[in-house]
Amino acid sequence: MASEGGERKPECLLFDLDGTLYLDSDGYVGHCRARAGEYLAKKLGMTKEEAEEKRKLALKTSNQTVKGLRALGYEIDDVEFVTYMRDGVE
Repeated sequence: MASEGGERKPECLLFDLDGTLYLDSDGYVGHCRARAGEYLAKKLGMTKEEAEEKRKLALKTSNQTVKGLRALGYEIDDVEFVTYMRDGVE
């Protein structure tokens, strides 16, 4: 798409937030993983260790935590999950 001045401007920007753009060392991925485990422990009545194992299995199952949890038979509100997981990240 060209602007009036003839410059090309992007029509769409796409960001992939699965750890591709963020180094583990910046803390973002670790924060999200820890919060995901906390959410699952509270929501599913598991220990944090059980929840972490379930999170890993869900991710391995479908390459997306919520999609994997649903495939494993859990009802998870994706908006609630992602909001909780990212809370506290600046």
